[in-house]
Amino acid sequence: MSTNINMQFDKFNPFSRENLLLPDVGDSYDLLTNLTKKRNPGKSNEETPFRLYVDLWFFSLCMCTKLGSHYIEDTSNIKCKNFESGSILGSSPNRISIITAIAISHESDIDIIQDSSKMMRIANNYAAGGALYLAKNI
Repeated sequence: MSTNINMQFDKFNPFSRENLLLPDVGDSYDLLTNLTKKRNPGKSNEETPFRLYVDLWFFSLCMCTKLGSHYIEDTSNIKCKNFESGSILGSSPNRISIITAIAISHESDIDIIQDSSKMMRIANNYAAGGALYLAKNI
């Protein structure tokens, strides 16, 4: 019985209706993801550190959280693109837990878990700061 409960919990994704956003920096992300294989089939996996945009987004989020100095409070003046829905996070419960923990830490309030949109806004703002840092330094 408890196995079924754990399996159901693992599929819980509060971010399934949210959007994952990255600042629009032209082709800079193509240097970091394997998605360029569609345009450049000769590119090897060793040449790109991230297989998908979501991997780049999550790394940017975590890096910015760790650095603590590139968080962007207001992204309204930055052109961002919606590259994926939050439903992609459903395949990675650990990422959901980390995003939730980052939001709780950022707000210093556990009640934020009741607002998935606010948690995703915080995650997107950290990811934006990290992605812009990466784009400037590649």
